[in-house]
Amino acid sequence: MRKHVRMHWRAYALSLVVALVSVWIILSSEAFQECVNKSYYESADKEPEKGVSLFLSWIEWRKACTGTFLKENGEAITALFTIILAFSTIGLWLSTNRLWDAGERQLKVVQDNFARQLAENREIAETNWKQSSQSILTSIEATKAATSQAESASRQAKIAEDALIKIERPYVLVTRLGYIQPPSTSVLESGKIKIISGHHVTYQIGNFGRTAALLHEVRHVFQVESAKGVPDNPFSLKPPPRPILEGFDAGYALAAGEIEEDQYFTLPKHIDISDNGSPKLSSGKTIFMFVRVRYEDAAGGPVRDSVSTWKYDLSQHHFLKCGGKQHNYEIEVDPTS
Repeated sequence: MRKHVRMHWRAYALSLVVALVSVWIILSSEAFQECVNKSYYESADKEPEKGVSLFLSWIEWRKACTGTFLKENGEAITALFTIILAFSTIGLWLSTNRLWDAGERQLKVVQDNFARQLAENREIAETNWKQSSQSILTSIEATKAATSQAESASRQAKIAEDALIKIERPYVLVTRLGYIQPPSTSVLESGKIKIISGHHVTYQIGNFGRTAALLHEVRHVFQVESAKGVPDNPFSLKPPPRPILEGFDAGYALAAGEIEEDQYFTLPKHIDISDNGSPKLSSGKTIFMFVRVRYEDAAGGPVRDSVSTWKYDLSQHHFLKCGGKQHNYEIEVDPTS
C-alpha cells in the first residue's frame, strides 16, 4: 500500500487540489450564497434547533444549496468536466505513448540482447566446431601416421623374413658336368658293382645352402640343335615333356654343404658317339642338355625347381652352362601339378 502511494502520490495530490478548488468554487458562488442566506431567514421563523439537529439541519441545507448550484450552473459544469476529460484523455494518451515508447525501447533492448547472445553462442559454436574439426583432423593424421608406421614395420618385417628365408634355406644345384664317358663297370665302396651300359656324362649335385634339403627328383633332357643360340627350355613348355629320371630316389636328403659326386646322365641312343668319345653331329649342330632338380627344405617350406641349361663345346669336348638367367633359374612350384 505504501509503495503504491509513493508511486502515485502526484495523482492523489492533483485529485485533492481539484476537489478543494471545486468546493471553493461552489461555496463562493453567488447561487450557493443566496441559497444559504435564504435558508437562514427561513429558519429564523422557527424554533431554534440545538445539538445534533442543528448539525444535521446545517448539512441538509448545504446539500440542498449544492444541488441548487449544480442546477443553475449545470452547463458550465458540464463544459468544465468536458475540458477536464479532454485534458485527462490527452494525459492518458501521453502516458500511453510514453509507455509504448518504453515498451519499444525495452523490446529493442531485449532484441539487442538476444542478437548479442545469439552471436556469442554462434561464435562459441563455430570455435568449438573448429576445435572439434581440428581434433578430428589431428586424429585422422595420427591414425594415418600410425597406419603408415605399422605398414612400414610390416614391410620391414616381411623384408627381414624374406631375407632370413633366403639365407636360412637350401640351394641345390647341378655343377661340373664332365666329358662324355663310355660304358663302364666299377666297384663301389659298399662292395656293389656299378654298371653303366651306355655313354654318359658325369656331374656333381650339391646343397649350397644352410639347411638340409629333400630331393624329389632329378630329370634331364638331351637335344641336338643348331649351335647358334640356345633353344627353348623344354621344362618351360606347357605341358613339359617326360624327361628321363635317374640317379636319385624321392626323399633323398642332402645336408647343408653336402656334395654328391660321380653322378651321371645317360645319353640317348639316337646320339652316336665316335671311338674317341666325341659325338657324331651334322655340321652346325651340337648337343644341349636341360636339367631340372626338384627339392624342398627338410624343415618344411615351398617346393622349388632348379633349372639349368648346358651346351656341348665341340672344341673343349665337354658341357658348359649357357643361356644366362633366362635358361638358368629357380622357381617355386606346386608338386601336384
